Amino acid sequence: MNGLWDYPSLASQIGAEKLACLAPSDCQETLLRQYLTHWMEVGNAGALPYIDTRADILSSPFSSRPWARSLLIAAFLPPPLPADFPLRQLPPAEPNRPRTIIASYALQEDYHITGKRLLNTLQELIAGVSATPPQFEACVDTHPVMEKPLAALANLGRIAPNSLLRTPEHGCRSHLALLFTSAILPPWKPPCHFDISCEDCRRCLGICPNHAFTPTDFHVRRCRSWLANEKRGPLSWEEQQLLQGALYSCSICSTSCPSTCSMPTDYAVDALKLFEMPTRKLEQLIAGTALEHSGPILLKRNALAALGWQWSPQQRQEQRHRLASLTHSPALLQTLENWP
Repeated sequence: MNGLWDYPSLASQIGAEKLACLAPSDCQETLLRQYLTHWMEVGNAGALPYIDTRADILSSPFSSRPWARSLLIAAFLPPPLPADFPLRQLPPAEPNRPRTIIASYALQEDYHITGKRLLNTLQELIAGVSATPPQFEACVDTHPVMEKPLAALANLGRIAPNSLLRTPEHGCRSHLALLFTSAILPPWKPPCHFDISCEDCRRCLGICPNHAFTPTDFHVRRCRSWLANEKRGPLSWEEQQLLQGALYSCSICSTSCPSTCSMPTDYAVDALKLFEMPTRKLEQLIAGTALEHSGPILLKRNALAALGWQWSPQQRQEQRHRLASLTHSPALLQTLENWP
């Protein structure tokens, strides 16, 4: 099988930016455990429950999968959505009205869909040259795997101060797809050379409006992306202020990286019209996009936060009762109740 695996050519064949292959001996479990321990110790425990409950699996990717013999890691960029995609039918922001922002990367194909398509192709190729049917586990931000540290070990890039994987070609834009397999594949790490090191730049540290990053730590509860996408339930008034109008994710730190290639611009949506939109209609417009993973209630909660942040105290008082009459969601009602 060794002669069949020209990884740069294979990456191009499946539509990936880069592709690497790690053997069990390449996964430095001590280093992964240290990374995870530091994450917890700086105050992030509980922010992402799956990390707390699956620490052993996360820090021991092969030990927790004794059947696996190889790990393929692909870095990729999702293709852009067409201009007439339904997501673009969300009510656009208008002058002098509260707006809420969709981060630019969400205007591409949902990276889960792109990554799974790449991995399906890899599975077919591996199965086609294997003497016996191999076992697989495909991971695109859906399984207990430390994608970014593993990608750094595979030399696909470096973890930037903003906690994202930075690659020489695309800065902090790349997404990751991982495939464990029982097939024994030749290990390979691509060369990785940066013109500018993060230590000489650190632009992302100073640009974050919530100061979520320090040179050594990432405080995830201050991150707009975490607040918008991962925080469940209602938002406190402090959290609504930290969100600062974000509807889905945030692109500030990623687009500040000098290595980042061109990206679509963020998409500004009318916050009030989105909140007033029927839930079923909102579900239809976000179907097949990254926003679908948040769902309409979380998006409406974020739109409420954008309204509260941009309206005056008098406007909040005048609109609170009417907005409360439009929903039965406890998360939305409590978010409203948390307005000062």
